[in-house]
Amino acid sequence: MKSIPYNPTKNLLNMAITLFALNNKQKARKPQVYWVIDENDCDTSSVIIKYFDENDALLHQEVISGLTNGIMDEEVVLQLNQTKERVIKTMI
Repeated sequence: MKSIPYNPTKNLLNMAITLFALNNKQKARKPQVYWVIDENDCDTSSVIIKYFDENDALLHQEVISGLTNGIMDEEVVLQLNQTKERVIKTMI
């Protein structure tokens, strides 16, 4: 009966590939969410922000007042992106 030679490099490589595959399998793909600015027909001093998923399904919407001519500063964009992250967390 022939014995199979022990090759520590090959065994270590196989273990590394297996661990890499298991790690990638456990990582869930983060849902893609985007927001769209829509005009508010009822109130011209506010806009409606709608959040959609990659299938264009409406996930969430909110009204932001005080925006003039659709001009947004960095703080508003930061707020929108934080809301987007909260929407994503509710999807997971």
